[in-house]
Amino acid sequence: MTQTFTNPLVEWWVMGTMYTFTTANTPLCASKPVPITGNTTAAAAVFVLLVGVLGVAHRRRLARVARSPWLRGAR
Repeated sequence: MTQTFTNPLVEWWVMGTMYTFTTANTPLCASKPVPITGNTTAAAAVFVLLVGVLGVAHRRRLARVARSPWLRGAR
């Protein structure tokens, strides 16, 4: 494998085949950015799902805590 630099073009010869890359191209992530609302919505959905799963998994313990006197202001 040999590498040839010709600004801004980079060429690689691998097993007799030439592959080129130019630094003048913009990356795909810059041309199609992910909106911040999409990331926030996904994070909120994961959080709600996690709280729901943990609530179902520990429902008996949560019910016992809800009946405890210290939570209702022990009179």
